[in-house]
Amino acid sequence: MEHTWGWDRLIPWAPDYVLFKVYLDYLTDYFHQNFPANINLYAAACSCLEMEKKLSCLVGFTADLNELSNNIKEKAGSVTKTGPECPVAAAGFMCIAEEGKLMSELLACEIKNREEDDDFITEVLEDQSFNFSNDVRQIVLSIMSTYEGPCSEAVAASLLAMSKEANIVHGLLKLDQNHMDRFAKLNICESQRRHLRKFLIGIRNCKFPELLTSEPVMQSENNYGNSSNVNDMVAISSTPQITSVTAPATAISCDDTLLAKVSRKHMVKFLEIMETTKEFETVNDVPPLDIILYRELMEPAWGWQRLLPWKSGYVLFEAYLKYLDEYYYRNITRDFNLYAAACICLETEKKLSTAVGLTPKLAELSKSIKEKADSVTKSDSESPVAAAGFMVHVCIIQL
Repeated sequence: MEHTWGWDRLIPWAPDYVLFKVYLDYLTDYFHQNFPANINLYAAACSCLEMEKKLSCLVGFTADLNELSNNIKEKAGSVTKTGPECPVAAAGFMCIAEEGKLMSELLACEIKNREEDDDFITEVLEDQSFNFSNDVRQIVLSIMSTYEGPCSEAVAASLLAMSKEANIVHGLLKLDQNHMDRFAKLNICESQRRHLRKFLIGIRNCKFPELLTSEPVMQSENNYGNSSNVNDMVAISSTPQITSVTAPATAISCDDTLLAKVSRKHMVKFLEIMETTKEFETVNDVPPLDIILYRELMEPAWGWQRLLPWKSGYVLFEAYLKYLDEYYYRNITRDFNLYAAACICLETEKKLSTAVGLTPKLAELSKSIKEKADSVTKSDSESPVAAAGFMVHVCIIQL
């Protein structure tokens, strides 16, 4: 866990992977890893109240938004220094404050868009992010007002996670508009926030029996956002589905979504910049990995001679596999086969083994390679992986 993902961002709940009780333990651990030591309920309420006062003064704040803001200010104003601590309320105020900060930045972006005609802000943000943030604030306020279950730290962890994602989006909006991978990072945040909001709706609507009782309940959460009966839960397997360990949790896909369209616009812009600088630039920049989704742009931007390495969070791993297949067929020669590759490798190894400075360890490896190559020359089978492997080895030696 520490090395593959860390504790900074929460992995959203996904049904049919682990028992919900196990996920609750993970949420509790996340809370202890991330709740600030210098923050208490009163401090969080004061910070939220201050943010609400600033937000309600902004241009574009409607009457409906003001009503929710007044309710939040009333809730925050009722907290006293001597009152009891409550992790859910403290994390809730922190989450509402971060969403308010994001809404403030979104309103500033609208002004910037009108003044500077920023296509990125126009096409990616529109009104959906603003409404999303306000919706989250309403859900969080409801949870703070109604939740009284025993799993307060687990619930607070979900609120902390949402506030962190809002903070990341806020930071991304402040980046320079030519930052090429901003939309890819925003796409990951967007996915994280959708899943977290669904989970918070489930908490608000009491769809998780474990959060309401200390007794463990096995359940499936396939419809936790829509089911109207908390008893409509069935046991799930504790065995997770197997997925590729290298595939990202989310990425831009090759569909017709808004972010995919903007991704293509950025690829076109990348080509335009490359075209204008080619007179004084001898080496082209490496394009963002998303370029593989747009085959008509792939040729002028990078071509097929060199492979773009895998990088998580840009494209679905399935799309990258298709790119690898096409790269293979574009670069394989007609006379390339396993036998020919093994013969070349065997000949190269024989030359290498007579070289001065070959250590016993290198000699041992060389001997194993020669044995493998020799066995292949006596076989009729074909293997693209083995053939390519032999050629890679030859090229490395020739360096």
